[in-house]
Amino acid sequence: MKPTRILHALVRAGAASLRWVWESLCVYGRSIELAAGVTPYRHRGPPPTHPERPAGHIPPTPVERRLWSQLDDRADKGER
Repeated sequence: MKPTRILHALVRAGAASLRWVWESLCVYGRSIELAAGVTPYRHRGPPPTHPERPAGHIPPTPVERRLWSQLDDRADKGER
């Protein structure tokens, strides 16, 4: 065999093995996406937001939570 034929055979074998590896990785990646609920047809949307807060709102601190709960308690009792 000529050296060029050997080289071409090695290149073809390398390309075939690379394609096999790539396809197996793509299948693995797709299985991860499917498990996560992300497909090309249904992307995962942003997380649901509170109706009174805009998207990207910083969560309240523990102190703010206590104040809001006190205000809610007052509203439940009918106080101002």
